[in-house]
This record gives sequence, C-alpha cells and structure tokens, in this order.
Amino acid sequence: GACGLSNLGNTCYANSAIQCMSYLPLLRAYLLSSQYKTAGDLNRDNPLGTGGKLLEEFAELLRSMWSAKLGEKSPVRFRSQLGKVNDQFSGADQQDAQEFLNYMLDVLHEDSNK
Repeated sequence: GACGLSNLGNTCYANSAIQCMSYLPLLRAYLLSSQYKTAGDLNRDNPLGTGGKLLEEFAELLRSMWSAKLGEKSPVRFRSQLGKVNDQFSGADQQDAQEFLNYMLDVLHEDSNK
C-alpha cells in the first residue's frame, strides 16, 4: 500500500481509483487472501463479466502494491487486460475517474457473482 502506480500515458484517472479501492479493507482482504478462489466465487461463465480475468488481474495488482516496500508499481498487465475487455479504457486518452470506478465495481461484482 505504500507505493504508487506508474502513469502509463493518461492513466492517472484509473490509478487514483485503483489506489482508493486498494484501501477498502474488506475488498483488499478478499482479494489479497484469494478468497474469491477458495470460496468458489470466481464466475467464469457470467456473460456480464470478463470470465474472471479482470478480477484476477486486479487482485494480482493489489498483491503487488501491498507487498512492495516503497516506490511505484506498473499496472501494465492490469491495463492490458482492461483494454481487452473494454476498449473505452484501452487507449491513451484521459477518461473520467468516476466512470472507471463504476465500471470496476460492476465488473468485479459480475466476475465474483454466482
């Protein structure tokens, strides 16, 4: 948690939302403990989600952020997966942080909704 995220073009809108989400205690504990896997919550068949891909990449990014001492982490793998499932966030254009946050909350819900 004591690290920042590299800005990959105009990704500050996403980085700020990701940082905020990483400080939600219940979400962080759920993802860092891989509870979504052990509880059988990962939904690979929900057509409204990403087949669990974005949830897994987001969990991996949080693990990286919270295992780091200081410095910055690159969200390049997460960003790549995000661009594959939603082309609105694939380019280098500035986007709205609130829209990104809404999208992330929705997709995390759908990826873990049985």
